[in-house]
Amino acid sequence: MGLPYLYNQTLNYTVNIIVNPESIAFINIFSLIFILLTIAPVISFSIILALKISPRTKSLLFFLNGVFSGIIPFITNGLINYLSTLQYIYSSILDDFNIYSELLNVMSLITSINQDIVFLAIALVVLNVIFMLYYVGVYIKERQNI
Repeated sequence: MGLPYLYNQTLNYTVNIIVNPESIAFINIFSLIFILLTIAPVISFSIILALKISPRTKSLLFFLNGVFSGIIPFITNGLINYLSTLQYIYSSILDDFNIYSELLNVMSLITSINQDIVFLAIALVVLNVIFMLYYVGVYIKERQNI
């Protein structure tokens, strides 16, 4: 059981896939998921600004929004890998040009969104850090006045 044994080993996989119209139609939802992931930190940023809460709580919420904004590119990359695997499986199993072209359209839309999402995430992280530091400063100033 030395090293040469490992190189001569063969692996056989059996893949069971159920292809139905719902599973193929679900792929169109990925573009909606990407758009929602893109605008969710912007919406939460505006909601945090509109809330009438203490500066300490606002700074904590800006920190959490900044962390979420920083994680979004990693989430989208994972979803792109999953979707490209689905694209390969469906195109190789079904061998249907219409499904392949639909998958290609969705992948091109998602790839174009993903190119800009990194810059948006960096901008949102910086913006959240700026506002977090501002509200920390406001909180410290309030504590000194008491």
